[in-house]
Amino acid sequence: MTSGRIGVLALALLLLAGAPVAGAQEALECDSERTSLDDFIACLRARAPSSGKEGGQTACSAAPHITSPVAGRRVLGFGDRTRNGIKSKGIVTETAAGALISAPAPGIVLFSGGWRSYGNLLIIDAGCNVDLLIGGQLQASVGIGDHIARGAAIGKMSEYASPDLPALYLEVRENGAAVNPER
Repeated sequence: MTSGRIGVLALALLLLAGAPVAGAQEALECDSERTSLDDFIACLRARAPSSGKEGGQTACSAAPHITSPVAGRRVLGFGDRTRNGIKSKGIVTETAAGALISAPAPGIVLFSGGWRSYGNLLIIDAGCNVDLLIGGQLQASVGIGDHIARGAAIGKMSEYASPDLPALYLEVRENGAAVNPER
């Protein structure tokens, strides 16, 4: 799938999710301009109204405490080898269809929509140069620019029937590098 088609799909998903049109357009511009995840997040941060800009975040003394967004069975841990033999940059939790997803830390939603192999993806700026990526079979109930509190409902797992239980992916990035969410 080409970058342009991915961008159009991301815009359509953002609009269906009720995200503001301006935010959807900005995400589309970031996706079509950038190739790496780091560049995509940097572009989203630069365009966010109150994230990472003067007057936005306060000084940090420590990275935020991260909690699990769903209850379930851990099927892949940070650093474990995936089916493709690469090390996982996050954790995967198998959970029930329709399970509620809660915010693992307070923050500002930078992105909500489909993005590459992450499937449906939420990117949350948790402050202190920490970004949370929550992906998989989720149906987000938050949009770009939303301020969320730790534990707040941010979506639910898909309810469609499949041979596998729904799985949720959580990746924590600190200063652009993946770190263990359970540290």
